[in-house]
Amino acid sequence: MSRISVEPRLFDTLGPAINSGAGMFLYGAPGNGKSTLAQRLTMCFGQTIWVPHAIIESGQLIKFYDTQFHKAVENPDEGLLRSEGIDRRWVQIHRPTVVVGGELTMDALEISFNRDSKISEAPLQLKSNCGCLLLDDFGRQRIAPNELLNRWIVPLESHRDS
Repeated sequence: MSRISVEPRLFDTLGPAINSGAGMFLYGAPGNGKSTLAQRLTMCFGQTIWVPHAIIESGQLIKFYDTQFHKAVENPDEGLLRSEGIDRRWVQIHRPTVVVGGELTMDALEISFNRDSKISEAPLQLKSNCGCLLLDDFGRQRIAPNELLNRWIVPLESHRDS
């Protein structure tokens, strides 16, 4: 948060919310820095993570790594691994912040199947995993706000999306 101006009282509220690891809803007037703040919150959990290129669920191949939302680390931190020992099915990325606005549709929140490649595409909330899914200008999406909230209420409460 060092490069942005944040009222110190806000940290008293943000600290416990960030430490909870749960979803967070930032609400306020347009132009007051909610999007900037949300993007900075992602960095509180570390700079990079490892993600798979694809996952398999119930025999279905699902493309996970997406260059539209994931930025690969140029020189992966080898840490305990030597470069020849890194499993190439994984890629180290900067922790993602997936930003969607008015273009969001309900289809983007479900696994989509590509008939040509025979590979499915992960939904946006999965691509934002270990990072932040930012719904910018909530209420302006192509989905009614109550429909969008209802889509996530059970997964958020049960910590599982089916």
